[in-house]
Amino acid sequence: MKRLIYITLIVMMVFVLVPPVMAEEIKVINMIHADNAPAHAGGNVFLRETWIPKVNAEIAKIGYKLDFTFYHSSSLYKYADQAKALEDGLIDVTTFYLSWESARAPLHMVISNPFMGFSAQSANRIWFELQETIPEFAAEFSKYKEIFHLTMIPTVFNANKVYRVPDDFKGLKVYSTGILADLFKSIGAVPLRLGPPDWYNSLERGLIDVMPTGIYTIVMFKLHEVTKVHIFPTGDNLGWTGLAYLMNRKKYESLPPGVQKVIDDNVKWASRTQTQIDEGNRVKSEEMVKKLGHTMIYLTPEEMELWYAAAKPIKEKWVAEMEAKGLPGRKVYEEATRLSKKYAK
Repeated sequence: MKRLIYITLIVMMVFVLVPPVMAEEIKVINMIHADNAPAHAGGNVFLRETWIPKVNAEIAKIGYKLDFTFYHSSSLYKYADQAKALEDGLIDVTTFYLSWESARAPLHMVISNPFMGFSAQSANRIWFELQETIPEFAAEFSKYKEIFHLTMIPTVFNANKVYRVPDDFKGLKVYSTGILADLFKSIGAVPLRLGPPDWYNSLERGLIDVMPTGIYTIVMFKLHEVTKVHIFPTGDNLGWTGLAYLMNRKKYESLPPGVQKVIDDNVKWASRTQTQIDEGNRVKSEEMVKKLGHTMIYLTPEEMELWYAAAKPIKEKWVAEMEAKGLPGRKVYEEATRLSKKYAK
């Protein structure tokens, strides 16, 4: 009995004299994140509530923790300046919209090309496969470290009147960037590029007639208050909103190898999971606007053929422009098309 008491006292003294090691060993790595979207945007919620806790739980085992400071809704940098701020090391993480950054990652625009036959998850997988098989495609992100990406929402037409075929868009002011801007210009519309803070007022005042974007984006930015008609291409879409969460390359390389490995190991999991979440958000958003009495238009196969015909020369023009820059545009386009058909089966 005395021996048991002595052992108990010794154990208690160890705990008193030798404090827990974990609290002292955890090293905090500060991260600054800046983007244009609100805090409640799907990717931001996922980053904050799922990705960071999962990564932190794994890197805590080797004594580290990521501590993020967030600047949402363009509160630190305007959306047009975020990629540059990331490259310059002024921030550590940002969101990178493919259609807004076509000059920085022109080959990646194939993900946002109209009428490629992608589903949410096939677009996600194709993005990875192009990175893994075409060096020039992967090289476009060499300045950054991708922590995950998402092909979050199929693009549809959102307006306050019904517009169905290309001829209906002549003279209309249409928000668009990248290859979609080329498409709308070719059918006689006026493409306009505006930052997210300007979307609501521009639609409310009639400065934009049509807002091509995903229905979840419409709800996220409360644009359902100023658009009452939603026009869905049948069996395909105007392209996917390709979005990557990127880290400054030097910041990533400064991290301990164990932390880097955890980030690397979670890229595909995070991309797949967030895309699934956004698919759910898309369905919920469609149900929401239906309940509000919005008009839902689904284009007929005959109307879709007119859109395919309008888009074909634009996609060929994109391929030619990439080739003229010395980039493998045709290889990327043909491989993306092949993979789209493969995953459609």
